Parts: sequence; structure tokens; C-alpha cells
Amino acid sequence: LWHGLSAPEQFQWQSDASKKHMTGFAYFMSQCLRPNPGLYLPLQGGTMTGTIEMNGNHIHGLPFPGHAEDPIRQFEYTTYIKPWLMKETCRVYNDTTVAIPDTTHTTLSFNQERWDTDTMHDLVANPERLTARTAGYYLIIANVKFLLHAVGFRNFYIADKNANIIAETRHPGNAVSDVVMSLSTILYMAVNDWIITKVWHDSGAPLNLVSSARYSPAG
Repeated sequence: LWHGLSAPEQFQWQSDASKKHMTGFAYFMSQCLRPNPGLYLPLQGGTMTGTIEMNGNHIHGLPFPGHAEDPIRQFEYTTYIKPWLMKETCRVYNDTTVAIPDTTHTTLSFNQERWDTDTMHDLVANPERLTARTAGYYLIIANVKFLLHAVGFRNFYIADKNANIIAETRHPGNAVSDVVMSLSTILYMAVNDWIITKVWHDSGAPLNLVSSARYSPAG
């Protein structure tokens, strides 16, 4: 690095170093090796690339890391990786069988949490809601299982706080096996936006949602 500097640049380092009773080379290397997220040094060997900005001790014009063991700059991490890391997430479910009235749009409530990293769900206040505490794009997944019954149809949907349906599925009844229904969608949510899940059926009488701690009713 030192030998890649021009004569005027080396002179400037020598001048600055003399005030600290150091050689220009020693002062230059001490600044290069100090923690600096804008500096890229091939500590395990390799060829230094990029141009050195003397005022900030930064190196610019580096190639994007291409090898699995290449170090990564803070810029790449902050710009391309960090925004996609899963940080705000929760999983909830109801551990009791729920009787759904006939031909009634029924909002599902969740009385159990597997995890909640951002206080998105409350077991007491509005336990039917999942609320965004951090703005961003959310992958929303929900599952239910209706008890087997031959008559009618089963509707299952996700709605936002303005009652807009953002995902929906519809299955016919089944006399042989339970009707399992799953939904997923991606939604941008501002802070304090929330979603709920609802079901509907027309089997002719109340029909149970079968409880399964792993997936029904779950979101």
C-alpha cells in the first residue's frame, strides 16, 4: 500500500507523522489497520484493489465479493443483505376447537404464541390481530382445518385493517376427510397496520375448526 502512494502523498504522511513522532510509513499503516468499515484489506492474502482516498482513509472501486470466503464491506451488507433478514416475525395459534356458525363471517382469535419478536400479537387486547410494529414487506401465512362434512363450501381469507380481502381460498365440503386450507400473501404494512383471518361456511349448522397446535387455526 505504502509503495503505491505518489511522492506528494508520501510527503503528506511524513509531515503528519512527524507531529506524532512517527515515520510516515508507520503512521500510514496504523491508520490503514484501525477498524474502519470503509476499508478493505486482504488479511489472508490476495491483491489490494481500488483507489485510496487519503482524506478519509477509504478505498473505493472495490469489486463485489465473489468468493464464498471473501470478506464483505459494510455497504454491501447494509444495502443488499440486511433489508432481507427476517427480524420481525411471530407465529400464533388457537389450542381449542372453535365452532363456526353457519353462513357467518367469523374472525379467528389466537390464544397461544410460539414466538413473537416484535410484540406483533397480544393475547388479551385484540388477540385476533397481527400488528406491524416495524414498517416493511411481510410474508403472511395462515392455515385452518374444518371438520369433515359433506354439505356446502368453506371460505377462508385474510383481511387488512380496512376490511380489504388480500388473500382468499374456497373449498367444497368433504364427507371423508377434514378440509385443510392454507393461504399466503405478501403485504407492505406501515407501523400499526394489522391483519386478521376470517372463515365462512354454509354446511347448514355450526361446524368446528379442528385445533392443531402446529397448523390450525394458525398464522
